[in-house]
Amino acid sequence: MNTLLSRLAAATVGIAMLSSCDYPTLNNVSSQDEDPLETVAEDFASALYNWQYEKALQMATPESAKWLQMAASQITEDDINYFNEQEESVDIELNSIDQLSDTSAVAEYQLGNMVVKDLLATSPRLVSDTTTHINLVKRHGKWFADMTR
Repeated sequence: MNTLLSRLAAATVGIAMLSSCDYPTLNNVSSQDEDPLETVAEDFASALYNWQYEKALQMATPESAKWLQMAASQITEDDINYFNEQEESVDIELNSIDQLSDTSAVAEYQLGNMVVKDLLATSPRLVSDTTTHINLVKRHGKWFADMTR
């Protein structure tokens, strides 16, 4: 619990500090054979759905910072306890990436065992199976998740 709580606190501080930056600098590709678009799509979803908001912010557009900051600010200690009580971690499968142009794409994911917190003051709940999409944009030669679309 302390690790997740520490990450949440660090994410909140990190989001506040990084929201003023022009562009995040992550997007490290571990192999020349890997597709940078696919890498960002996979890594961002993993960070987002595991409540690692500071890490997610590094792979998101600056405009997405407000959305990520709002999501992080809604998590309570009870939510973290619920998250930690889950026997299985979130299952994230990247189904496809539809590249709409040289600078725009939409990734589709199949998610399982995902802890969801919908609204402020609601209790988290476990979603066993769902499909979701994340928009991606290319800026300055790098791919970023765009939570504003």
